[in-house]
Amino acid sequence: MRLLSWHVFVVVGVVAAVASMATATTIVGVILHGGVTLGAVAAVASAARGRAADAAPWLAFAAGLAWFALGDALIAASARTLGGVLVSSWADALSLAGYACLGAGLVVLWRRHPGGDPTAPIDAAIVAIGAAMLAWVFRIAPAADDPTLGLPGRLVAFAYPVADLALLAIALRLVLAGGWRSTSARLLGLAFATLLAADALFAAAQLAGSSRRGGPADLLWLLSSVAFGAAALHPSLPGLIRSSPQASRRLGRGRFAALVTATLVGPTLVAAGLAGRNPRDAAVIGIGTGLLFLLAIARVAGLADRLERTLVRNRTSEARFGQALAAERDLLASLLASLPDAVYIKDTDSRFVRLNQATADQLGVADPATAIGKTDADFFPPAQVSEYHRDEQRVLETGEPLLGKTQQHGTGEGARWVVASKAPLRDGAGRTIGLVGINHDITERRRAEADLRESEVRFRTLVEQLPAIVSINAIDPETTTHYISSYAETLLGYTPAELLADPTGWIDQIHPADRERVLAEIERTNASGEPFTMEYR
Repeated sequence: MRLLSWHVFVVVGVVAAVASMATATTIVGVILHGGVTLGAVAAVASAARGRAADAAPWLAFAAGLAWFALGDALIAASARTLGGVLVSSWADALSLAGYACLGAGLVVLWRRHPGGDPTAPIDAAIVAIGAAMLAWVFRIAPAADDPTLGLPGRLVAFAYPVADLALLAIALRLVLAGGWRSTSARLLGLAFATLLAADALFAAAQLAGSSRRGGPADLLWLLSSVAFGAAALHPSLPGLIRSSPQASRRLGRGRFAALVTATLVGPTLVAAGLAGRNPRDAAVIGIGTGLLFLLAIARVAGLADRLERTLVRNRTSEARFGQALAAERDLLASLLASLPDAVYIKDTDSRFVRLNQATADQLGVADPATAIGKTDADFFPPAQVSEYHRDEQRVLETGEPLLGKTQQHGTGEGARWVVASKAPLRDGAGRTIGLVGINHDITERRRAEADLRESEVRFRTLVEQLPAIVSINAIDPETTTHYISSYAETLLGYTPAELLADPTGWIDQIHPADRERVLAEIERTNASGEPFTMEYR
């Protein structure tokens, strides 16, 4: 609902402002003009309702717009009925009261949202002093030299540009401090910018002798009122200024251009011959230029100090980062050195980038550093290197790891057997930059397995030559048979395969009269572990 009222207010306000300009000299134009300003007063006053903590600035803005509306109404009434200077003076007093209220509202916002940019006051002062020199040359000095103006007239002529400059300085201080990112804040900034632009146009029209009711300045004044009301009605009003102690201090292009333009005002006025018309003007421009010079020096000094602090922070951060990186590298090196398995890292061309001592031992080098930049071709036979390279290229191209592949390293007496696993190595962006491999040496295990197989062959060869049945039985209640020699076929008439098909069937071959005695003796020797000799049928 608030968003709808904001849109409706803007559309109706702009249409009414344009229509009032088209009918400025009629009663309709006066009514439309008053309707826009009073509507803005009501909208801004509504922003204070229900916002006890933040009501003060909006009440001040509403009061300022109300004084403007009363001043406009008084001028319109005097134009139709009274037409006296006294009425005009009262209208000026009301308008100046409006400026005072607007300034007070800005000051309240400033105190509640000081911002986090310490350069904002300096930059605001530079722009304000540049504008003050222009105001002196084109508004204040001509009024001071106008013989038709008495003291009250001169005071009023001085008061308007001074009020504009005060609003400009405070508004710039607020805006440059940061935090004006909500739509409501931007509309409020637009309102003040439009108001100051209207005053500048009105002053220019007065100098040219072409000021009239319904001119461009009047339209801008009304549009400024519409912007005030839109800022108050916009849904982003609760977060008007999101100030932060870490507000951006970056000197942007627009800000830099404004500062350069302001500092060039004095030299430009001198070059144009507008600063030396009399000693008074020359003194004012000289003082203004001197102040700008001092502020510029302060600004540069602040930049230099900030740069120095940044460099110190960067150097400190770099030193800490270097120490942390060195600690991480030492930890990684210690971890790799303590691993019994060979661990290595290769680049996409299969060159060693990093390896531990276990890898160096498998490569046959004393120092791991001597293998950096080399490939498997520098250490192993071509046939094995081709196999390793194919595996690694498959890992790099597919991104799929190779797990638990048994490989031979080297030939002859010095050959080693390993279980190799390889996986892709990726950077922070997910790009494959190499691979990491782990080789678990199983040479001793394979040798033990080979010795066991050879021992089994010798055992079989020996027992197969004996003229007796040799069997291996489990120590369990059934005395399960796991091996029986071929002589069983000669003695019992059954092949070893037939007997092993029924691991407990040999019990049936014992004579029933001896069976219980044999099983009891077997049970006793299983329990005691002592050998026994027995004859049975």
